[in-house]
Amino acid sequence: MELTDSRKLSQDAQEALRLRAIKAVEIDGKMITEVAVLFGVSRAAVSNWISAHRRGGQKAILKKKRGRRSQDMTLLKPYQCAIIVNLITDRCLNQLKMLFMMWTREAVGMLIERRFGIKMAVRSVGNYLRSWGFTPQEPLRRAYERQDKAVKLWLEETYPKIAARAKQEKAEIH
Repeated sequence: MELTDSRKLSQDAQEALRLRAIKAVEIDGKMITEVAVLFGVSRAAVSNWISAHRRGGQKAILKKKRGRRSQDMTLLKPYQCAIIVNLITDRCLNQLKMLFMMWTREAVGMLIERRFGIKMAVRSVGNYLRSWGFTPQEPLRRAYERQDKAVKLWLEETYPKIAARAKQEKAEIH
């Protein structure tokens, strides 16, 4: 038996082939092996088509749109996007009772899931954040609260006094 590669057929032809094969097994009562030889496809393919048909009915074997999804983000509606953006900009994570220290893609994904019941991949959340104008932030190397004058004063005056006293008392500074 020589199998034909049905992937080279058009989607309409593939759909017709699946429908005819299922009709031959389900209605005409033919064996799966017999149908596979008759249509020149593998036995596994016919078996998969029948299983899908039994699980999901006619809809499961009809042709479907192929290829990658378009880049337009359709998981969230515009009003949902606005709510999430407002929550991110106006609220802290602890106000929303979330166990994160800062806004991350995971935290935003969890917020979306809590609010709207939509579970999203981290990458999709990142795409939404980028489209909303949020960019990844890298913290500065020093604290914002640092007072350079006070640090200089401590290093030049206070610490030398502490070190001298420790030396006098034969103590260690920890």
